[in-house]
Amino acid sequence: MENVNYEQVLALLEQTGRQSVETYQQIRTLSAETDKQIKELSRKIEKITDTLGRFAEEQVRPKILELFRLSNIELEATFQNVIIQKNGKFWMEIDLLLANSIYSVVVDVKNTLRQGDVDYHIERLEKLQQTPNHVVRGTTMYGAVAGMILTPEVERYAIKKGLFVIKPKGDGVEISNTKDFKPKGWEVINS
Repeated sequence: MENVNYEQVLALLEQTGRQSVETYQQIRTLSAETDKQIKELSRKIEKITDTLGRFAEEQVRPKILELFRLSNIELEATFQNVIIQKNGKFWMEIDLLLANSIYSVVVDVKNTLRQGDVDYHIERLEKLQQTPNHVVRGTTMYGAVAGMILTPEVERYAIKKGLFVIKPKGDGVEISNTKDFKPKGWEVINS
């Protein structure tokens, strides 16, 4: 082993320090590039998700009044992508809102419907009952969930919770609830 003098140790420390600074700068540059790529990927995924969501809504919307008519609920109007604000701020978005003067149906449409989506939709219905917008005010409000992909377990769960379930059938969609199904109704105050 050779002897190392003080100057050599200082030179090694300086070199190590420079290399550390260079490495740190490279890491920062790579991190910034990675952040930029992640943001771009997130934007692309969001765009795809939004497109799939709109596709799912367009599968449901055209025949929805007819589907509920077959379930003995005559509705007159369909509103799509209803944005509700409270105190000037976004409060809730409703994918499809169906109504007449007696009934309203709030439909949440998902590409893939999961149990958590069902629970969240019920929470939203309860909020909407307490703070209704003008379309549902004074009506018996029903809930419906639609999914292009859903498991039988999620379907049964939603029905057990009192929601209508809309799912694919052939080239279209159907309400999968049986004829004797009794939906849960939220009586909405007329204030």
